[in-house]
Amino acid sequence: MKYRELYTQCYEEISGYSSTSIQFSLLKGLSKTTKAVGKIVERIPVVGDTQADETLIAAGEKLGDIGTEKIRKQMRQLIE
Repeated sequence: MKYRELYTQCYEEISGYSSTSIQFSLLKGLSKTTKAVGKIVERIPVVGDTQADETLIAAGEKLGDIGTEKIRKQMRQLIE
């Protein structure tokens, strides 16, 4: 029982550290920036009619997903 408590505590600490890492923070920031640029492009009359705005917003969401998935993979490795 003591092992499980310690394991759970370590798991939570590692997960917390991973979500505050520089790499994850950069991906999250880049994701937000890309989505924001996409929303700005969306407002520009000529450019907003193209797929550029939707592509930028989708790319921003994908970047956010990449960071989250990387943490999930790391935590799965710990479980295994």
